[in-house]
Amino acid sequence: MTTTLPLTNDGCRTVTTQVNGTYFKFRTYYNRLDGWYIDIYDSEWNVIVEGIKLVPSINLMRQFTGNAFGAEMYYVVSDGSEGNGPDDLGEIGKVQCLTE
Repeated sequence: MTTTLPLTNDGCRTVTTQVNGTYFKFRTYYNRLDGWYIDIYDSEWNVIVEGIKLVPSINLMRQFTGNAFGAEMYYVVSDGSEGNGPDDLGEIGKVQCLTE
């Protein structure tokens, strides 16, 4: 199952979304030097993973084994760029979570 996170490019933002039957909080923020980042928390704000740089075409969770998230995460950019611009997230760049 694929879940596309409802993210936008309006600065630091937190959304709560259900992935594979569990609610998570996702916080996104923009670093003007190198692009967009995302943090993942459980529904009670316990840290699962912080500081994940949104890089296209790789499983962003592959480096975090044994975490409580339990899904693959990809930054999908529709125009073939890196998606690092301040207006890219939610426009040409989408974060998708994949579960079995």
